[in-house]
Order: sequence, then C-alpha cells, then structure tokens
Amino acid sequence: MKIKTLFKICLMLLGVKALQAQELKPFKDANGKYGYKDESGKVVIEPNYDGARRFIDDLAVVNIRTEHKTQKRGAINKNGKKSIPLAYYSFSDFSEGLARVQKFSDKGLGGTEYGYINKSGEEIISFTYANAGNFKEGLAGVMVGGKWGYIDKKGREVIKNQYSSALGFSEGLGGVKSFQNLKWNYINAKGELIIHADFDDASSFSEGLAAVKSNEKWGYIDKKGKLMIPFEYDFLMDIPNNFKNGKVQVKKDGRTFFIDNTGKEVK
Repeated sequence: MKIKTLFKICLMLLGVKALQAQELKPFKDANGKYGYKDESGKVVIEPNYDGARRFIDDLAVVNIRTEHKTQKRGAINKNGKKSIPLAYYSFSDFSEGLARVQKFSDKGLGGTEYGYINKSGEEIISFTYANAGNFKEGLAGVMVGGKWGYIDKKGREVIKNQYSSALGFSEGLGGVKSFQNLKWNYINAKGELIIHADFDDASSFSEGLAAVKSNEKWGYIDKKGKLMIPFEYDFLMDIPNNFKNGKVQVKKDGRTFFIDNTGKEVK
C-alpha cells in the first residue's frame, strides 16, 4: 500500500473518531424539523425529522410523522445514517445494550406487543409483552396477562408475573406493587421480599435512598427500609426525585428547595 493512500485512510479514521467523540445536540429549525448540531453550532445532521432525542452510545432515536399523523421511530448514528429503520411505533432509549420497542400493527395504527432489539436492530427478545420497561441491572419488568414480573436479557422469566406494577431495579432492589392491597414494597433480584412496609407510592433507589409515600406525604428510606427522612414533603411535578451528588430537590409548605441525605436544607 502506498504511503499517500495509507495517510488518507488514517485521516479518514481520525475524522470518524473525532465525530464519534464530539457531542451532538438536537435542534429545531424554523419549519419545526429536527436535526443535530455539534458543539460549535455547526449543523452535522440536517433537520429531516419530526422528533429527535439525544445521542446515547453513538445512537439517537428519531421519528417521522406518517400521513396518518402517527410517528414511526428508529435510530441513527452520528453520521446521520439510519442504523435502525424508522419502523417502530414506540422506541425507548437503549439501556444495557437493548431497547424496548413496538412494531406497527397490521391491524391498525397502534403498536403491537413489546419486545427488545440490540443496537444492530436485531430482535433479541420476541414481541410477546403487553407492556415492558427498560433493562436495569440485567433485569426488565414485563407485563403478561395483566401482571408484572421480570425477565433477563435472554427473555427468561426470573421473577414470576404476579405484581400490579413494577419499577426497574436499582442498587439491587426493585419496587413492586401488590394486587392484594395495592401497596408498594421492595424485592431483590431473586424475587425475595426485602422491604415490607406497604407504601402508597415508591421510587427506585439512588445513592442508598428511595422516595416513598405515606398519607399523602413523601419521605426517604434506606435499603433496609428504615425511614431516614420523615414523611413531610409534597408532590413535585417530577417526584419521586432521586438523590444526585448527595442532595435532592423537594417541596414543602409551598417552597421548593434541596435537602441532603439527612434531611438538612442545603443549597
């Protein structure tokens, strides 16, 4: 191979790596179409879409509006090429290498059952679920026959479908809602009941704490179920908020502010 040719190939590879490394952000043009710009504001992917999400692992979910005013979704790479065809009714962001999707139904404009695909668009877990969540810590909540349980990345049932609702696993625990009393508790990845306190509502754990609700107020428990921050906070639009960098935003007596993991108000 000639030196000039090898040099050109090296430059091309460097260009591809530079494109992959930079952050592309979606933008909306005057016609209401979405594309992507780089960090300098230069248009890298032309605005040809009716919706666009941020890039995760070099793939971004985009959608186009059909003649029936529904949306078809797929995924593109940072070169703007369609890595996964725009052929899905719903399409979650990739989580742990898999995305939860619905195909368009032949019987109408809605979606079919949920299944999972990989980043190459290959069907990994068949479309057999009435509802489903993203994979977290190797497990995903799925609904069969109106009941929620959990599967692994090979589609095998790990925790039997027996719950009214189920949260994604976080820090080894998953929140589940009982059919018997419609209350929330926490199980481990084996399906064993770890926290049995019958909360009115619940969230996933973050930094060792989870927001739970009782008597119309929110508080925070630790992974043993001990109440660490009292039930004294009101509903926020995006509650239950999770702790991040040692603090969380809460609302009380009409005020919105941050507290630390002891309940102390901080900035």
